[in-house]
Amino acid sequence: MFYNSINNLVYIMVFTLFLGLVSALPAEADDDEAIAKEIILILKASRAVVVQNKPLIKNPRGAGISAGKFMELTLANYGKASGKPYAKGSGAMGDAQGKLMDAIRDVVYNVVSGKDKELDPQGRFLPAIFARKAAARFGETSGGKMYLRLTTRDDYIVNAANKADAWKKGVIDGKFMGGGWEKGKTFSKLPITMARKRSG
Repeated sequence: MFYNSINNLVYIMVFTLFLGLVSALPAEADDDEAIAKEIILILKASRAVVVQNKPLIKNPRGAGISAGKFMELTLANYGKASGKPYAKGSGAMGDAQGKLMDAIRDVVYNVVSGKDKELDPQGRFLPAIFARKAAARFGETSGGKMYLRLTTRDDYIVNAANKADAWKKGVIDGKFMGGGWEKGKTFSKLPITMARKRSG
């Protein structure tokens, strides 16, 4: 599991295939963490597009932002956050990047076209709703290989389904919110069964 804290929101990337393979080597775990960081960066860049465009929040169908335009803005945010232009990688990295980009595009297209009407009671496309939908769609398109889970402290929870369990709360409060934790620094932990297999 990989955790990254930003703006009171915690993104949790769980690789059910890459990290779940008992034959995985430490180097492969490093690759998984690199993929997780990249996916988190893309999701943050895309969520920021919603935050930066209030008309898209209030009236997604009438905001004049197409899925294509949304992706352009996402890549611009990505460049600012990473300090380099977006470049799709190869292998597992490229596959994960592509699936998340497709998921984001699908979610935005369905909302702005009116195909997806499951928004908040006022019909708003809130950043939390966007992130949840994008994460869910990413999980579907990855075919069960990986999924994103979003959570935060209870004070900031919008969707009760995203509430952190006791262990995640411990990570958030004990590490991210503790003094001295570097902003944006990742915390990772192998599943117990995986850790035992490696130590054995």
